[in-house]
Amino acid sequence: MEHMRSIAEKAAVMDECVYILYKVGDVYKFCREGENWSGEFVEFIFP
Repeated sequence: MEHMRSIAEKAAVMDECVYILYKVGDVYKFCREGENWSGEFVEFIFP
């Protein structure tokens, strides 16, 4: 989770937008706020 959070933080700063960190099964993923996603919400990542 820490590795994906780190990547999401960098992406949020570069894109200047909020990302959502979420979990699907045992895998952590992230996407931009407003995109469709499914899984267990973990946290918002702000730039």
